[in-house]
Amino acid sequence: RLKPATSSGPEWQKGWALGHWEERPPPNLRPPPSEGLGRCRSPKLQVHEKMTYSSKVSAKHTSLCRELQLEGETEDQEERAEQPRSFHEQVAWKLAMTREKKLEPNDINRYEDRNRQMFLIQYALDMKRREIQRLERLAAQEEAELERAETFLEKDAALFDEFLRENDRSSVQALRT
Repeated sequence: RLKPATSSGPEWQKGWALGHWEERPPPNLRPPPSEGLGRCRSPKLQVHEKMTYSSKVSAKHTSLCRELQLEGETEDQEERAEQPRSFHEQVAWKLAMTREKKLEPNDINRYEDRNRQMFLIQYALDMKRREIQRLERLAAQEEAELERAETFLEKDAALFDEFLRENDRSSVQALRT
């Protein structure tokens, strides 16, 4: 039933193109539904009805473009219907917000000047806080050093008193002898 094929390509094409199968090809060698059978059906069509591969692709492409255009047009129509409503809402909102505020070029300059002044004041305040913290740390260190010196002074005073007592004792003993 199956003769060896000599042409190149998938197995189903080799046998089918060379006419080696008397009937249908075996199921494992049948062409996929989209391939191979197009040549068999095309001889039944008239010449003016046949299409080339490029014309088939371009036809698919144009039909997809048409569908996308139709979708885009429906979306545009919906947006156009919504636009006047949203435009009126936006205009009303803007008018309500700007009624109280009439912006002039000077207002923007004043705003920038105010922000600049606030920044400079905040910067000066931060610098003063840092300086205060630094001075507090320095004062705490000095106090700790003073306390240490005070304890050394008290120890030295106690040692000096002890020395004076010892000296008095030795002078009293020297007078007795």
